[in-house]
Formats: sequence, structure tokens, C-alpha cells
Amino acid sequence: MKKIFLFFSLLSMLFVASEAAYFATVAEDNIELTFSILVFVSVIVATILVYPIALEHNR
Repeated sequence: MKKIFLFFSLLSMLFVASEAAYFATVAEDNIELTFSILVFVSVIVATILVYPIALEHNR
């Protein structure tokens, strides 16, 4: 369970990071870039908040 959660969180981080890189190269205006950075930060914060809860629940 812990490995599955870690895998999915890393996968989502990788996806959002690639999306941010794509928008940084493609987007003309900075709205998409700001949005992708915001999503990336929220994914990191959610992983930091949820991971200890998942570890406690797994014991």
C-alpha cells in the first residue's frame, strides 16, 4: 500500500513537472505557466500532508 501510494505521488509529480516544462516552452502568456506552477506546488504540499497519514494508517 505504501509503495503504491509513493508510486502514484511520484507519477503525479512527474506529470505536473513535465506539464510545467511544456507550458514554459509553449505558452505565450504567463497565465498557463502560473497555473501549472500552482498545481505543482499544491501536489507537493498534498503529498507532504497525506504521506504521514498514509504511513500511520498502514501500521
